[in-house]
Amino acid sequence: MAGKLPASVAYWRTDIQGGLWGILALLALVGAVFRLEGELAWLPIFGVDGPAWPMVLVLAFAGGCARSDRAVLACVLSGFGFLAISPLVFGLLAGTALALLAGRGWRAFCLPFAVLPACIPADSALSVPLLCLTIVQTGWAVSVQRGAVAVVPACTGVFLLGRILAERGDLPLLAQAALLGCGAYVALRGCVQAFRADRVEAMLAGVAAAWYGGLVLNLVLALVSALDGADTFGVAFRLGMGPCLLGLLAVLGVGDGALPVVRGRILAGLGVFQLSLLPPSGGFAVLWSQLVAAEDSITGARPAVALVVLLLVGVQCAVMVCATLGLIRAVLPRACAGVSGGGERRFWLPVWCCAGAAGIFSLLPGLWLFVANAVVAGPAASPLGWGSIFVISAPDGESSLTPLLVLFAVAGAFCAVGLLVRLFGFLPFGQAVRQVPVWRQGMPLMDGPAPDQSSGAFLPVTVAWARLWGLARPAVAGRRGALPLWRSRRSAVLRRYARRGAFRVAVWCETQGMMLVLLLLGVGLLVGLFAGT
Repeated sequence: MAGKLPASVAYWRTDIQGGLWGILALLALVGAVFRLEGELAWLPIFGVDGPAWPMVLVLAFAGGCARSDRAVLACVLSGFGFLAISPLVFGLLAGTALALLAGRGWRAFCLPFAVLPACIPADSALSVPLLCLTIVQTGWAVSVQRGAVAVVPACTGVFLLGRILAERGDLPLLAQAALLGCGAYVALRGCVQAFRADRVEAMLAGVAAAWYGGLVLNLVLALVSALDGADTFGVAFRLGMGPCLLGLLAVLGVGDGALPVVRGRILAGLGVFQLSLLPPSGGFAVLWSQLVAAEDSITGARPAVALVVLLLVGVQCAVMVCATLGLIRAVLPRACAGVSGGGERRFWLPVWCCAGAAGIFSLLPGLWLFVANAVVAGPAASPLGWGSIFVISAPDGESSLTPLLVLFAVAGAFCAVGLLVRLFGFLPFGQAVRQVPVWRQGMPLMDGPAPDQSSGAFLPVTVAWARLWGLARPAVAGRRGALPLWRSRRSAVLRRYARRGAFRVAVWCETQGMMLVLLLLGVGLLVGLFAGT
């Protein structure tokens, strides 16, 4: 209908479209929080349950960032597919959406077959082979998309895979290995594409494919494995569908068009930070959950199983690092570019909403875990409260992570480093020295020809050093707090002696490290002995 709208309405088309997707996102959030379920009495082929609300919420963000009419229609059809009760209706709607995204050619003909597992019983012998085909085909569909619509095939594949595996239950080792191999193939292929592609859109599509492969690995380990850390892998999957996905949508929105330099850098930085492994980002939360799940899984497991779990977690960590590097490679040129022809007229509010929601859910992960609890079958979520929305708790109850405290710790470390630099004048990186004429004696205080030294205008070395380092501060009339020259020089001398003493202590600790450790151990043993008695 874009070509049939009046000019006065077409100008506000993107605003109206973003507003409608925003209303849908709010409705999905309310439904997920209050656990609304049921079917429509007047149209019984559609209904809502636990997994449908979080998927519709994610799809609403993707639809708001979509630009082309074909992409928006694919988002609408996928949303109706998530709400379909009948598997046949889901297959029809989701297959049509995938065909719209695939375009023309034989791939567009073959891609709708990715939803075939929804049309057969979950305990059928063909279920696992068709699921492997679904993972590979949807992974290819993600890698060829341009823009935020790349997450639509990923959401379709994850939704279908989660439904069937939750109904199927535990699988044999060969079936698990096949599903995990397909997920690892999609992830590694996405990393290779992110590194080898020449265009920014292809690089970002490769990052999205790598993210989708990592989600498949976590979902398979959470649903069909008999590991003790399966529920923690489910936590990692939910976190990957939350802040990481929203940060990816923000990056894909930046890559889909050019922004002014400042706003483009801010958006790109927020998105890249959520997908990175830096605390307290969403990627760091996923990494922490995977490490906790690996620790729980290898405890009491057979050596072969423990080795396989460690290899899988190592592959996932390597994929996350490679995807982050590919993301930086793709985003930096676009974020530093200028404004494209239509860059200023585009509706960027949905992209900012994705970045803001990613930041909120990364600092309040308990809120997202409560909303997305039904995406993966597992233990019931803890009641939503002020004490639980800030914490990521492992299902075993022994491990927990508070991203807000991690943020405060990182900020405190930076402030401490800045304070040390301010007090002792130590800089971790050398400052570039500008070459100056010899007569200035290295002090860039004057410009122009060299003055005559006999005229009195020549600046001595002592005064030059004092002015360069801010030691000579002449008192200004009307200004309070101006220190006399003798006091500023005395404080400089004290700072110099304190810095020299600190360096000497550090050198002694480095040279006598083993003796210092033994001494501290002895002191600790003595204190523990007396404290115990």
